[in-house]
Amino acid sequence: MSSIMNKRDLAAKLDAHQSAVLPIVSWGIRQMHRETSTASLTSELTAKRMELTRLLVDYALFKHRDVFAPAIAMGGDQAVEGMRLKAACIEMGERYRAFIRSPDSGQRIHDWSSYRYEALAMAIELHEHLVSERVAIRKLLGLRSKDLPVEELAIDEPLFHEPQHQTEPEEEEEIDYI
Repeated sequence: MSSIMNKRDLAAKLDAHQSAVLPIVSWGIRQMHRETSTASLTSELTAKRMELTRLLVDYALFKHRDVFAPAIAMGGDQAVEGMRLKAACIEMGERYRAFIRSPDSGQRIHDWSSYRYEALAMAIELHEHLVSERVAIRKLLGLRSKDLPVEELAIDEPLFHEPQHQTEPEEEEEIDYI
């Protein structure tokens, strides 16, 4: 694929990027199951979203430079798949950017009753994209599926279940926006 890195090095770098991103996404999904928010949760969500955005930019630069561009340059089926993956990456990036940069994004987090569902939907979509992208990139690199570290792809809790009430420690001010 890349003249700079062999396919195993690329896969290791892919795994490293995703190993940094997926736990934050998984953490966010778990937080969205809370019925109420707190000031500290709002602050932590904002910080995690900034960290996630930085990591996603680094990850996208890696994919476009070291995976997609060489695949496209190879021509044939590799080029077709490289272009498909590149387009899917750009599309997901645009949806994520629209979510975090909407005019009311700064206020939206303070309306927990609606924000948590919007954020949960975005986090699930991002998680599913990352997992399917990881599988597709490894296939593009010619790596067998048995080489895929599946345990890193899972979320600690099921994606689809009714949110459960989680209480915060008593010393923290609870904010209920319902």
